[in-house]
Amino acid sequence: MIKIEKEGPVFAITLNNPPYNILNIAMLKEIQAALRELLSGSYRILVFRSGEKAFSAGADIKEHLPAQVSEMIRTFGEVFLLLHSFDGITVACVNGAALGGGCELALFCDVVLASEKAKFGQPEIKLGLFPPVALAAFPAFFPPKAALDFILSGETMSAAEAYRLGLVNKLLDAANFEEEAKKHLLRFADLSDSSFHLTKKGFKKLHLADFPAKLKEAEDIYLDVLAKTEDGNEGLAAFLEKRKPVWQQAKGEKIS
Repeated sequence: MIKIEKEGPVFAITLNNPPYNILNIAMLKEIQAALRELLSGSYRILVFRSGEKAFSAGADIKEHLPAQVSEMIRTFGEVFLLLHSFDGITVACVNGAALGGGCELALFCDVVLASEKAKFGQPEIKLGLFPPVALAAFPAFFPPKAALDFILSGETMSAAEAYRLGLVNKLLDAANFEEEAKKHLLRFADLSDSSFHLTKKGFKKLHLADFPAKLKEAEDIYLDVLAKTEDGNEGLAAFLEKRKPVWQQAKGEKIS
């Protein structure tokens, strides 16, 4: 469900689960294996890319049902812990929709290259859920109020708006997207390898050192509390049954 290409210091992972690159547990485990291979080598740049229709429309909703939710959440989170441990630069090339888990994967990368066709969104709240990685990481990337609004609204953001907020590094022409993205990556090619990795390592230590702990806390809230609420399960059922959810949780009712 993924393709791997290696060329010099560049390790590229192409999401290849058409048409929407839904991130199921099997695909996430393939990504994990690829990231472990990356970490065992001497690479400077990790690139995530996909086809034009969608970067990824998110994680598999069926695997958020009670039988598999714990495995899904932990498997998904492990991908980001592996990404976090990489001392090179991570790049997402987004030439389509990046939604839900696909949005988390794209915006977690150090560099986001997007075409005008790209769009980003965390619609989990509309299913009565929340995105654990976004909750743990996005306040470090967004202005905090914008991060909360993005997660709580479930609204989709255009590439232009994401660029305005500083979440996208470069807007590229869709017609020449691959060629322009490759040119952008060449900026990192001739730098000192030791300085490059030490700079990234220092940046993580100064600004993102608490990500693993925050992710664990977000996952625990999701699995121990949210996944057991009536509304969390109603949202999943409504999505799979293609109907409007009927929320049961009373407004103002406390959730322990």
